[in-house]
Amino acid sequence: MINDRLRELAAMLSGHVPAPVVEDLLTYIRVDEAEIGLQSLCDVLSDEEESLTSAEIELIHELGEALGLPPDRIEQVDELNIGE
Repeated sequence: MINDRLRELAAMLSGHVPAPVVEDLLTYIRVDEAEIGLQSLCDVLSDEEESLTSAEIELIHELGEALGLPPDRIEQVDELNIGE
């Protein structure tokens, strides 16, 4: 279930986030390291200041909570919201 939602997030991001970033997330999912994949994704998105929709941010928060990630690792993407 979580991996399916992570793949959904990857599909959402694939239209505007560089392909290597999305591919890294998918690789982490394949090797059963979803937590590391989502944390890494948040770090890269924040570092690169990639714009995100409200729906993408909401899904990132939902997945972070489901995976038990520290809130500060996930909340860093909040500033990237373009409001759609």
